[in-house]
Amino acid sequence: AEKYGADGYAKTAGTAVDEAIHLLKMLKEEEVKK
Repeated sequence: AEKYGADGYAKTAGTAVDEAIHLLKMLKEEEVKK
């Protein structure tokens, strides 16, 4: 159970980081368009 919880947390954190990077890339692209 502990291992599953750790894996789940790592996966959630990794997804959050991926989403943050994706949003930053979108913001940068919007700045370039201006």
